[in-house]
Amino acid sequence: MLIRHTYGDRTLWNIPGGGYKPTQETPEQAIERETKEEVGLTLDTVEKVGEYYSDNEGKRDAVILFKATVKNADLKISGEIAEAIWIDYKTLTGRTDVAKVTVQAIEDSFGIVLNP
Repeated sequence: MLIRHTYGDRTLWNIPGGGYKPTQETPEQAIERETKEEVGLTLDTVEKVGEYYSDNEGKRDAVILFKATVKNADLKISGEIAEAIWIDYKTLTGRTDVAKVTVQAIEDSFGIVLNP
């Protein structure tokens, strides 16, 4: 799933996500919460597929990528999300409307090159 935010660069697609406090929740709990908040989906199974560090926003962030199955596929986007789409990561090759952090996350996690 990719999303476009209502803030920042609204032309770029990103992966859903957000911050979490390791003392209060696990990364899996955080992605379940963020996915519910942002796009209204309840996750069924959650599996970590990759982790890397990003300096894209002027700070060093740990980015953790998950794959998941959903209990419901009906999207209910929040006010911070302009649009959400289901898309196979393999179809993203060469696209220029996907955020660099998202491209990096997918490439690192799945061992592919989207933008050669």
